[in-house]
Amino acid sequence: SRILQSALRGADTACRFGGEEFCLIMPDTNTGEAHAVCERIREAVRGTIWPAHPERQVTISVGLVGTDGTCWKSPAAWLEAADRNLYRAKKEGRDRVVSSDLSGGDLSERDLSKAA
Repeated sequence: SRILQSALRGADTACRFGGEEFCLIMPDTNTGEAHAVCERIREAVRGTIWPAHPERQVTISVGLVGTDGTCWKSPAAWLEAADRNLYRAKKEGRDRVVSSDLSGGDLSERDLSKAA
């Protein structure tokens, strides 16, 4: 939680969404910028030494969904797309951010995971 808060900007919001899942809302942020924020968070978690277990390395996987502001999907559609990206990140080896963009009014996705 502390790592999340330190990486977020003024208008960003973070909240716990499930047991070990968090949801970030980053208004007025394009998908590429959001991907960069998530990469900073991922790197901060990976670089943290946890006093109780200094020999262990903790990593996170991130499923990110963005838009250019023209896509007005339901919250459920956004969460579904983010969840797909999260599972893709885990399937591809964990410790990564997988992004897609819902712009254009449909659920076609443009992979941004290599663009960051």
